[in-house]
Amino acid sequence: MTTDLPPGWVIAHLGDLCTPRVGKVVPAEDDARPYLSLDNIAGEVGRIDGWECASDYRSQSVELSPGDIAYARLRPYLNKVARVDREALGSAELIVLPPSQALVPKFLQYQLLSSRFVKFAQRRSTGDRPRLKWRQMRHYALEVPPLAEQERIVATIEEHFSHLDAAEDSISTALDRIEVTRRSVLNAAFTGQLVRQDADDEPHTHTHTPSDLPRGWTLTTLGKIFEIVGGATPRTKEPVFWGGEIPWVTPEDLSNHDGVEIARGRRTITLTGYESTSTHLLPKGAVLFSSRAPIGYAAIAAQPLCTNQGFKSLIPPEGIGSRYVYWYLRYATPAIREMASGTTFKEISKKRMASVPFVLAPSRERERIVSAIEEHFSRLDATDYVLSTALEQIETTRRSVLNTAFAGQLAVARRPE
Repeated sequence: MTTDLPPGWVIAHLGDLCTPRVGKVVPAEDDARPYLSLDNIAGEVGRIDGWECASDYRSQSVELSPGDIAYARLRPYLNKVARVDREALGSAELIVLPPSQALVPKFLQYQLLSSRFVKFAQRRSTGDRPRLKWRQMRHYALEVPPLAEQERIVATIEEHFSHLDAAEDSISTALDRIEVTRRSVLNAAFTGQLVRQDADDEPHTHTHTPSDLPRGWTLTTLGKIFEIVGGATPRTKEPVFWGGEIPWVTPEDLSNHDGVEIARGRRTITLTGYESTSTHLLPKGAVLFSSRAPIGYAAIAAQPLCTNQGFKSLIPPEGIGSRYVYWYLRYATPAIREMASGTTFKEISKKRMASVPFVLAPSRERERIVSAIEEHFSRLDATDYVLSTALEQIETTRRSVLNTAFAGQLAVARRPE
């Protein structure tokens, strides 16, 4: 924090400038007030994305009023800070700061969204479910201008943010179109519309060709073509089961995985661990498909490996390429999700996975389909990368705007002499 402050600015601790609202209430069964959960607050931008109904919550809650700043103390790295515009209730994980005479509400909100405050909060909250307590938060030191200057800073921030918001909306729309195009490519690929049909292609002969598929195509099910196998987890409290030479993959390993193939996950198991469970050693070329939490992650085994119980993986027979199966599962994922069942979380069972329809084009056409899909997706992925990088730059610019504002540099030109 700089000590070279503009005239009229002071350095003060947050606890000297505002006081959180205390007390909790439990919503009544017929409480019709809006309810603000942590999920309703968009991280980084301070936006409220909808409200829920208080009567749906039967736990201790905080009371909210117009002008309050609601700070999500749980997992402060998510950077969730909202300005309330109505009488409402909210999650007990919110620290509620009512309007004070020393701070313009929006100025306080932007202070708490700044990267400097986020770093402060992260340093003071630890554990698997880190929380920032008020007794820690109150010691945050901030540079405070006069109220009129706070208003000018807020106006300038929001002018900058309005341009960034417009750019972000345009980029998000373009990214949505890319996803729609990906679906269109897959739909065309597996309905015979993406590549040309060749009369000389040798048809597959598992079943007859329905009238709505091209000549020579086969409609069957996954269970009639593939061996479908699950996985398992060795006991986590047995060190002798872990850290061996056998790759072991979970759906989490695929959550941020780029590429069609995967060689290993974050953890490995020993031969003893492998033999202690019902997991399978999948061969190279097996197609992994996550069957729960969530349904739909797919990858091709780049080497023999095992998975946990969150997969229904397919072992292709000779003559059916793994990449064709991979792309077909990407295409069929929405339908597979519709077939899932469960209360706590949806899961596709082995029996239902076996009943999933599978369309099989002639051998040489399958090769053309895979080549065409990957050519289209390569271009789409390149554009996606450029746009996603631009979104990251927008977030960097937002942080820069806030940092500049709270160093007394953003609205200097508008300060009266």
